[in-house]
Amino acid sequence: MFNLPKVFHKYRNERTGIYILFLTWVISNIIAYFYFGIMISVDSELYIDNANSITIGDWPQNREFFYSAYSSIIAVLIFFRLKVTWIVLFQIIISGMAIISIYKITQRISKNNIAPFIACSLYLLWYEFQQWNLIVYTDSLFANSVVIAVFLLISAKNKRGYFFATILITFVVLIRPTGVGFLIAILGYILYDIIHLNREKPIFNVLVLILFFGFSLIILNEVLRGFITSFMYSYANAEIIYPKISIGIEKPEGLDLPNDTFQPLIQLMLFIIRNPYYMVKISIIKGLLFLAHIKPYYSLLHNVFIACFLYPIYYFTIQGFKSISKNKINVFTVVFFVFQFLAISLTSENWDGRFLLPILPWIFIYASIGISQIFYLSGREIPITIAKKP
Repeated sequence: MFNLPKVFHKYRNERTGIYILFLTWVISNIIAYFYFGIMISVDSELYIDNANSITIGDWPQNREFFYSAYSSIIAVLIFFRLKVTWIVLFQIIISGMAIISIYKITQRISKNNIAPFIACSLYLLWYEFQQWNLIVYTDSLFANSVVIAVFLLISAKNKRGYFFATILITFVVLIRPTGVGFLIAILGYILYDIIHLNREKPIFNVLVLILFFGFSLIILNEVLRGFITSFMYSYANAEIIYPKISIGIEKPEGLDLPNDTFQPLIQLMLFIIRNPYYMVKISIIKGLLFLAHIKPYYSLLHNVFIACFLYPIYYFTIQGFKSISKNKINVFTVVFFVFQFLAISLTSENWDGRFLLPILPWIFIYASIGISQIFYLSGREIPITIAKKP
């Protein structure tokens, strides 16, 4: 253990730290705007088409329904005759609110003032957040809104607070299909309290767990309905990275595809059961690529930056998680992380690696707690004694 450098002591003041982070956020977004510019890509057309439908009273159906929150924002812009790209400004504002939420969440669970500053600094150093703010895609809004929604939920103290948290949670769930994982994680967080309060009623808790898993399976099945065909196509073509990148993996002869008359979740389970070795192999590869984040087509410098920045962060994330192992927010983060990991392992990693974005703020939060244990905090702050209460 050692004392912080003198130049770093002033950042322990909450107000000073927030001013520095805000200035860095402004500068980084200005640089990103002039370097990357505002971007519209293939999926953007889907959201814009859905938005145009909403403006005439035709609500998105089937798989498009799970993008309806994002499309609704674009619909508002269209209604007021604003350019669709104005959503970028909205995404940038939300990212600023997310940084504040990261700061407050980290401060709440770490019980020191240096960890929040570190968490927000890591967020700002990961330039992809600033880049995705400028793209008419759901990724930036989803990743940042998840953090804000969780902050509202854990900070709520009355019915009004829970009402606003519920409204935002509902909005986040409908930003993109993986919002269902966020919903399940939130329900898991709430379930923890229910079980804890009724720990002397085992039968009741078992029934609650059965309802939770049953509801989760029904929701997953409905989300899969619009995507299961593309999943089977990717399996049949050994797709590891979307689109159509197999990185040398070949599908086995006699691949057994289930009948498409079955329910989507049943189709997925049958494929796993009938092709266990192949499914385990490609799932492990996809999962490792998802977490590693490096890609064979990235430049050497790009991959080296990812490895040097991200992999040590993973180590400190584990240390930070261990430090607050009894905090109930871990229930949310574990379920949310596992869902995101399995979603990629069972589908495909994307060529641009954007699917890692939603879990990075939580990785940074835990990593900041792990990193803060290196330093000795004096004065009124608790000297790296992490809270043991949930």
